[in-house]
Amino acid sequence: MNKLLSLSLLFALACGGSTVEPVSAVDEATSETDLSTVEIVDVNVGPWVVAAFSLTDQTGSQVTVDADGALQVSGQSGEQSPQFFADGRVEVGGELVAMMSSDGTLRRANGAVIATVGEDGSTTVGDQSLSFAQDGSLVGGNPDQPMTLSPADSPAKRLAMSALLLMMTIDEAE
Repeated sequence: MNKLLSLSLLFALACGGSTVEPVSAVDEATSETDLSTVEIVDVNVGPWVVAAFSLTDQTGSQVTVDADGALQVSGQSGEQSPQFFADGRVEVGGELVAMMSSDGTLRRANGAVIATVGEDGSTTVGDQSLSFAQDGSLVGGNPDQPMTLSPADSPAKRLAMSALLLMMTIDEAE
C-alpha cells in the first residue's frame, strides 16, 4: 500500500498535480491509509542547473564551472572565485555577491538588476541581445572576442550566461 501511495505521489508530481487536503491518519481498525486526500507539494530546485561547463575564447582562455558550481578562470590562481549554488546564490569567500530569482532576474547583492536570463541562456542587456547558438557559440557578443560554451547542449546555459554577465559587469559592482 505504501508503494502505491509513493508511486501515486510521484505520478501526480510529474503531471503537475495540485494541492489538496493533507493525508489523514492511518485507520488503526483496518490498518489502511485514507488516500482520498493527499497533499502535493511543489518542490522548486532553483533558478538554474548547476552542471560542469566551460566558456572558451579565441585565445583558448577558459572560464570553467565544475559540477559543484565553483568558477575558475584559466591563468588565475590564489584568488577567491565565485561559487554558484542551485538556489540562485552566488558567493565569493562566503559573502553573497549576486542572486538569481526564480524568474531568471540576476541581481547584485545590493539589489541592482543586472539582467533577466532565460533558461536557454538568452538575455538582453541594454540594447544588446545575447544567446548561445546550437554549436555553443555566443551570439550577439563582441565579434572580435568570440566565446564558445562547451558542452554546447549544456543544461547550465542560464548559469553560463549569468557567469558571463557577472564577469562583464564586475567593474559596475565596485
